[in-house]
Amino acid sequence: MRYASIDAGTNTFRLLVAEVSSGELKPVLIRRVITRLGGGYTEERGIDPAAAERALKALEGFASDIAANGVIDVCATATSVVRRAVNSAEFLAEVEKRSGI
Repeated sequence: MRYASIDAGTNTFRLLVAEVSSGELKPVLIRRVITRLGGGYTEERGIDPAAAERALKALEGFASDIAANGVIDVCATATSVVRRAVNSAEFLAEVEKRSGI
């Protein structure tokens, strides 16, 4: 069985697809994309639209990788920029809409 983990950091997004075999994780795919999601962030405006678009494109690519590798479950975590942004809900809705993540 294959699982995926996504770490959506302030500057870089990371994807790990791993297979579980005999209680061990065996990496199948490791991918990094520099998104600079925190670039242009302000407390008043939240996530900058250009940064959001870079992040969304990265996640669309990750979604393709996940589908191509037969992943059965995905766990994703996001940087504090996403958690505290005034436009967090809109960003996360767009993530789900465009990537299914």
